Parts: sequence; structure tokens; C-alpha cells
Amino acid sequence: MSFREGTPSDIERIIKVNLLSHFWTTREFLKDMIKQKRGHIVGICSGFGLYPGGRSVAYSASKFGVRGFMASLNEELLYNGQSDFIKTTTVFPLLIATRKEVSDLYEKLKMADKMLCLTPNYAAYQTIRAIKNGAELISLPKGLVTYMTFASILPTSIREKIVFGFMEGKIPQIHPKHC
Repeated sequence: MSFREGTPSDIERIIKVNLLSHFWTTREFLKDMIKQKRGHIVGICSGFGLYPGGRSVAYSASKFGVRGFMASLNEELLYNGQSDFIKTTTVFPLLIATRKEVSDLYEKLKMADKMLCLTPNYAAYQTIRAIKNGAELISLPKGLVTYMTFASILPTSIREKIVFGFMEGKIPQIHPKHC
């Protein structure tokens, strides 16, 4: 929903589910991780935590918040001398088919020919693989973090041309072969 759509409770729900749940879940489990001197915390962010999404202001803001939460938590673990035994991984998926209304919108906008919609199983498999490999962050598809970070430092006029060029099929698309 765009910034002017939805009710205050809709916005609160998005922030609670996408951001605050990371705080409360991590806080609950961190005590035992510290006591046991082992653990791994995973934050599910999004491509919208790297690059702002128009018509999804609350969602994008919540995902930028997850990105900041995970980076800050990682620093706090380091400062507290706990980063040797408590690790973190932040996951930046572009699009995962988790809700029917999102999948329906994806089809309606004819996005299937422009970018890959990941299955939840694939995203989970890649996340577990990243944990086992000790990765602090992963992007799904590969290269998403690099691409989005690069796009974010470009002047707005150039960035808009790239984004709209992508949407119109004038620049390379993100397909399964790139994963």
C-alpha cells in the first residue's frame, strides 16, 4: 500500500510483524545463547531494505529497520565480546511467494517474466546454507545486495532510468540462471 493508503492500524501491523518481532524474538532467545555461549540469529530483511519501494512506504521502512537492527545487534555482540560465539545472518530476498495476495499481484503486474519469485523452500535452504557457511548476509538472488547498494549511490535521475528500464524490460532481467 502507498503512504496514503491503509489505516494507522495497518501501518502498525506491518511494523510489528516485520520489525518489532525481530526485537522481541531475539531478546527472548539471546539470554540463553549468552548463557550457553553459542547461537545464531537470523533476520529476514528484503530487497526493500536495500532500496526503497514506491507504493510500499511502511513495508520498506520496516525492512530498512530490520537491516539497521541486525547491523546494530552485530555491533553490540562485538562490543560485548559475544560475537565469537553468537553469529548473525541477515537475509535479503527480493521476492518470496509467501502470501497469495502478493503472488496474485506479481502475476497481475506481469512480473514473472522480469524477475524470479522464490519459493519459501528455496529461500530457507539458502538461509541454512548461509548459516552453515558463516555468512553475515546473503541476497536472494545472488548479487542483489551489490546491485541495490550500487543503485542507491547513483544520482536519482540515473537510478530512475535503471529502475524503469528494468520494469520495461530494457535492461537485463533477474532470472533463475542468475541465482
